[in-house]
Amino acid sequence: MRGERLALLSSDRNCFTEGILRKIWTSQVVFLFLLAGWAPLRASTPQLQKAVVLHVEKSQPTLPYRRRIADSPPPPTEYDYEVSLRMGCLVYVGLYQSAIDYLPSAIAPDQSVEVSVEKHVMRVRVTGDREITLEITRHYRASPGSCSSGR
Repeated sequence: MRGERLALLSSDRNCFTEGILRKIWTSQVVFLFLLAGWAPLRASTPQLQKAVVLHVEKSQPTLPYRRRIADSPPPPTEYDYEVSLRMGCLVYVGLYQSAIDYLPSAIAPDQSVEVSVEKHVMRVRVTGDREITLEITRHYRASPGSCSSGR
């Protein structure tokens, strides 16, 4: 009987230390996953660069061809603006869409703005922490003369 009691105590002690080791190991793995998950977030912080607004044009959306008057499309519910920005030697052309007929005053020709360029969009900081998003439609290299000058 005493041998059985000792065997139970030693197995309980092994289970206890095994449980503690499992908790420590699990917490270390979770910590490493959290640390690895935060590293890309810090690396993906958008870098703001200075850009100059070259051209702003209100564009009309292309409407599908209609044969009958009854098939006419409804009036547009979005207003589109084509905005050209020069950053260094590259010119980006983006599409700004607004539900109302409004374009921020910071987006005007010859204005300097802060821009972060991502894969398909540009984020333009207009006032304070407010940003607008432009969908990049095309980009090209600026002419060598305008690349080095202020304009």
